[in-house]
Amino acid sequence: MKCFSRAATVMAAIALFWATTASATIVVETNGDNRMRNSSPTGNWGTLTSMDLVPPGNNTTHGLVAFDNLPALTGAQVASATLRLQAWLGTGHTIEARAVGPLGDPNDPNDGWTELGSSWNNYKPGWAWPNGPGGLGDAPVVADSLTITAIDTLYDWDVTTEVKAWLDGNAENNGFLLNAVPGTNTGSDNRLATREGAVDGLQPPRLIIEVQECDFDGGGCGLSDINLMMAQGDLTMGVPVASGNQFDLNADNTINEADITVWLSLTGTTNGFSSPMLRG
Repeated sequence: MKCFSRAATVMAAIALFWATTASATIVVETNGDNRMRNSSPTGNWGTLTSMDLVPPGNNTTHGLVAFDNLPALTGAQVASATLRLQAWLGTGHTIEARAVGPLGDPNDPNDGWTELGSSWNNYKPGWAWPNGPGGLGDAPVVADSLTITAIDTLYDWDVTTEVKAWLDGNAENNGFLLNAVPGTNTGSDNRLATREGAVDGLQPPRLIIEVQECDFDGGGCGLSDINLMMAQGDLTMGVPVASGNQFDLNADNTINEADITVWLSLTGTTNGFSSPMLRG
């Protein structure tokens, strides 16, 4: 059992176990990706080593990237989240990243597009995209956009708001749709590496999640850190602080018991556990 106690003797006994080097970065690799093309509306390319993205025209092509394997975090623990893909071929397009919204199968609580079943017409076999072919209507909000200027380069889209909403259960996690903006470099396509591209030495799509830091003194997440937090005042009553205070882990401008709860979760995650440390 992973356990936390306010008793100094108990904390001292486990401090050596906890005081590993803290890492505030979690890397999540995609568990599915695909491209969809209007010129082959029922085609599926979920096994290709790259996805090409083409602006509207005869070969309009969108990409899909899934992250159904997110860590056990809450939105308050996330400082930032970045969608990272490797450009493999072609430059000049501006690429938008959009979170895919609810898709609509009432009999499937885990409803979502599938890597080997999605196409321009359908998000899974027998189920059309609810708001029009190509999925763009089901991903109406642009999270971030950037222009591909060089190949063999990693590009980052800011998807912090979207990932926080997924983790807090405020939005359905159906991954991201990528599309090339109309009017940008219409003479060629841009290809981004997929998870199958690892066989060619390419980096698969990843989410880079920066979590709020549980290590306040540089010595790893342990006894000294929780003591520093508790030394700020009466956490039962709550200690008002300015925005950005390092101990205010849930960003509500108050250091209190809720921040201890977040700290326990961060400590568990940082040290490789799938669930938070528990109060003893």
